[in-house]
Amino acid sequence: LWGFEWTGGVGHINVYGTNDWISRNESSLQDLYEWIVSHKALAQFNHPISKFGTFYDFEYDPRADEFINLCEVGNGNWAIGDTISDEMISNYILALNRGWHLGATANQDNHAANWGSANDTRTAILAEKLTYDSIVAALMDRHTYATEDRDALLNFTGNGQLMGSVLYDATRVELLINLTDLQDPFQDVQVVSQSGVVAKFEANSDSFSKRITVTVPDGYEWYYVLARQRDGDILVSSPIWVQDSLAVYAHSLKVSENPSEKAVNVSFHLVNLNSEKVKVNVRIQLETTWKDVAVELLGYEKRTIFTSFKEFKSGENHVKIFVNERLIQSTVHQVSYLEGPTVLVDVSHENSFQDMWTTIANDVPMKLQFNKKFFKTVPTADIVILPLPAEKGFNELKELMPFEISNLVSYVKNGGKIVIIPGDDKDHIQTYNDLLDHLGLGELVVENDKIVLRYDKDGEYKENVVFLPFQDVASLTESLLELLRGELP
Repeated sequence: LWGFEWTGGVGHINVYGTNDWISRNESSLQDLYEWIVSHKALAQFNHPISKFGTFYDFEYDPRADEFINLCEVGNGNWAIGDTISDEMISNYILALNRGWHLGATANQDNHAANWGSANDTRTAILAEKLTYDSIVAALMDRHTYATEDRDALLNFTGNGQLMGSVLYDATRVELLINLTDLQDPFQDVQVVSQSGVVAKFEANSDSFSKRITVTVPDGYEWYYVLARQRDGDILVSSPIWVQDSLAVYAHSLKVSENPSEKAVNVSFHLVNLNSEKVKVNVRIQLETTWKDVAVELLGYEKRTIFTSFKEFKSGENHVKIFVNERLIQSTVHQVSYLEGPTVLVDVSHENSFQDMWTTIANDVPMKLQFNKKFFKTVPTADIVILPLPAEKGFNELKELMPFEISNLVSYVKNGGKIVIIPGDDKDHIQTYNDLLDHLGLGELVVENDKIVLRYDKDGEYKENVVFLPFQDVASLTESLLELLRGELP
């Protein structure tokens, strides 16, 4: 299987099986997409991290989506094999939410002569035969999974269809997970969806089998499996998509508040995956109010739809997008009072106390936001709340990555305020200590089975970081309310 790598500044892409190639010096990313479509060539997004580029944050191209069918969640030729990274998985989820249909891969990207043997990272391909045509067909159909263990076997199906498949018009899906590795036992298994983590399991065995049934929330959803072995190796399956056969979808749904207008804004990309022109009626609904718009889309056209609502309630608001009266996309947005501070709560590191914020937002005027995809940029909120990790969950997700520490340090030095809440995992606080060390504020330690902060009273930024100890959830809630009302020093 031959190919070439296009290495533009916005990202790197592998293109397979063509008899010619296109130069990065003579083409933009859009030019490359058009070239791939014209050649009907299989392609893969490579190592999607900030260092190498994330393809304009995976801006969606409906035509290219038919042929760019793979995306790395792991990359590296180092011997220890720790190649699947949180940043790549986070960007993989971003790509899926943008609308891309991508099978998960993990490769060595080896520039030395020990390709294939440098480590145990593999892309597993579920092909009918060991032939060129069968393997390429499996790659085009996204029948793959990424693994850091070459002996680990993963099978994931939805209603009997193999991972990578698209199911149409299903309202309920039976997901079947089978994992086997006689050399290394499995520890944790998650089912991840566009709506979040829908199931978590403790495996603690060299084989794991689970059958679950999920109710599909709307006309566009995907599900994939993330498994971790006891030695730390990770496996990521390709997703199973569940879509409305109308083939007109609402991707990149964003809901935000406009304090100056006292309004809630809703925007999304309306995409026609049909080859023919369509005329559709679109309804954007926020709780019990809605707005209708008639839209005409050419084949494979993508168009941005934007509207604004002046009627809404504080707290949870359900946003739904209907196309020709069919529910295509939905989300729940926490609308805070359009007055008061902006509060960003981290929920991307298996954090403790993820279920208490709606109550707090209803009691204190503030704009509540959630950090779901790591601190990729310097926060702009007035207050950042860092609940330390909970005892359960994936250990790899509990640690702050170096770029996150850097962004949080910049945030504090620019005048931002961080509130640290102790959790019940006492083994994963080192990266938070790294953050405190950069700010000269002391360290977190365990005393009497509780996490406490030993302040450096001379620290320059001691006014910008608050540690909030508590006795129980009720006292924590009261302390948070006092802090947000400005009643705590």
